[in-house]
Amino acid sequence: MDLQDVIDELSIRRLVDTFCDGVNSRDADLWSSVWADDGAEFRLGENDIVGKDAIVAGFKSGIVAYDLLVQVATNGRIEITGDTATGRWYMLEITSLAGGADSQHLGLCRDEYTRSADGWRLQRREVERIYKGTAALDGWTRPVV
Repeated sequence: MDLQDVIDELSIRRLVDTFCDGVNSRDADLWSSVWADDGAEFRLGENDIVGKDAIVAGFKSGIVAYDLLVQVATNGRIEITGDTATGRWYMLEITSLAGGADSQHLGLCRDEYTRSADGWRLQRREVERIYKGTAALDGWTRPVV
């Protein structure tokens, strides 16, 4: 592994961290910054959203349903080939809907990345749901700012 490989891998890991931070902070601008401008795709279950504008619009309309949504990317693997790369991440979410239903989710994300003039961007993410169940969130929460 040469220095450029290390830089590329760290850049992609930062991209995944930024994705999660955008979700956790409900920052649509931050979250949208990880997506490729052209041809981005996001597949969550049976929902396939194509195009950065549509993906970001879905984020904005969906995030308001949650009083709490915390997303953590756990261990991951990245394979880089020139100006494209793939990644595989396990994602843990703890959620509380505005109506009071609490849940936890575990998903497997399969990503494709592309290098742009502005750095690495997420070209495609497919989320495979592995687990969904209730979460005993009987403590207190505060909005993330």
